[in-house]
Amino acid sequence: MKKRRKEVLAALEDDETYLTVGMFPRLGVPAFTEPVYKPTPESGITMSLFVPDELICQNNPIYKATFISLEKRRGKRANVNIPIFKDRNTPDPFTENLEALGGDVQFGVEAKPNHVYEDCSVIGQASCTLQTTIQASCLEDSKFVHDQLCVLAPIMMALSASSPVRRGYLTDHDCRWQAMAESFDDRTRREINHPETLDYKIPNHSRWESNFLYFSSGNSMKNFPGDKTFTDINFI
Repeated sequence: MKKRRKEVLAALEDDETYLTVGMFPRLGVPAFTEPVYKPTPESGITMSLFVPDELICQNNPIYKATFISLEKRRGKRANVNIPIFKDRNTPDPFTENLEALGGDVQFGVEAKPNHVYEDCSVIGQASCTLQTTIQASCLEDSKFVHDQLCVLAPIMMALSASSPVRRGYLTDHDCRWQAMAESFDDRTRREINHPETLDYKIPNHSRWESNFLYFSSGNSMKNFPGDKTFTDINFI
C-alpha cells in the first residue's frame, strides 16, 4: 500500500493529493444517482428522505427483505446521527432544514444538532469492506479466534478508516462503524428507552454493535491477567 501511494503521488502536481475513500461521499445528496431517482419518504421500501429504492440491488431479494424486516421490527426508519466536523466556517449549531426536503415530524425529532442525519440502512451499509469467513476445527477454537479478533479488529479498522464524508458533509468520524451499528439497530423505541418495562431481556446495543464479551474460558484464557474471562468490555 505504501508503494502504491508513492506511485500515485509521484504522478500528481505539488498542490494536488488524493483521498482513499470506502464510501461515495455524496451518497444521499439530492440527484446523486445517474439516472436520477427521487427518494419516496412516504412510500416504498426504505421510505427514506435521502435514498431512492432504486439504489437497492434489484437482482437479489435478500436485500429488499432485509430492509423491510428492519423497518417492520423497529417500527420506524433508521436513526443515524454522526457528529459533524467543526471548523471556523461550521455553523454552531449545525442544523438542516429537513422539512424543505419533504421530511415529517419524525425527521425533526430524530435529527440532532451538530450531527449529519441519516435515515436509511442502505446508507449505513453502502461502504466498501472486506469480509473474511474463518472456519475453526471446534467450538473452543472458534471462541479463541473470536477473542483475538476482538483485540485486532479495532486496530485494523482504525488503519483502514476511510469514510469521513457522509451525505456530502465532512464528519468528525472517519470510520463507518457507528453508522453501520445505528442503521441496523432493530430495537423498538420502548426497547431502547424503557427496557425495564419489558417482560423479556434484550441487549442494550444494536445487533451490529461492537463486541462486549470475551467467549473463551479455561486454559485458552491463561495468558490474560487474572486468569479469567472478561465480560462487559466495550472494545471500540
